[in-house]
Amino acid sequence: MQVIIDRFENNIAICECEDKSIINIPLTKIIGNPKEGDILELTKDNMYIINDKKTKDRKKEITNLFNSL
Repeated sequence: MQVIIDRFENNIAICECEDKSIINIPLTKIIGNPKEGDILELTKDNMYIINDKKTKDRKKEITNLFNSL
């Protein structure tokens, strides 16, 4: 399962799933230092890790789209 962090509220990451639904993930379930826009992946241990490569690729794609306008 892959989600994108939309925003933070208190100690919760509000995330968008691939099907556009929204889930709330406690920060204690995220390994690393999450930021808005990060792509998280669910591990076998029911924890979330930041996928740095997918996050960088997504940011690059967004920048390219913005620059093409």
